[in-house]
Amino acid sequence: MKRRHLKSSGLRLQKRDHWEAQGLRKVARNKTNPPQRISTIPFLLGLSFLYLFAWFINHVVEVEVIIILEMTNLQLLVYHS
Repeated sequence: MKRRHLKSSGLRLQKRDHWEAQGLRKVARNKTNPPQRISTIPFLLGLSFLYLFAWFINHVVEVEVIIILEMTNLQLLVYHS
């Protein structure tokens, strides 16, 4: 009885290995360390925040460049007159 049980479980293991090799049976995932996946809403919020931050930096730099150019232009006008 015991011998038959071992034989059948061995056959079952062979079948399972064969199915796993063919990709027919899904291999059990590791529950302690599941694959990490970022959810959609925080991802979109982070993306929009980065976009707004980049726009703000661009806007500030653009305004500073305009101010610097105007100041140098005024200095040149004062210097020439």
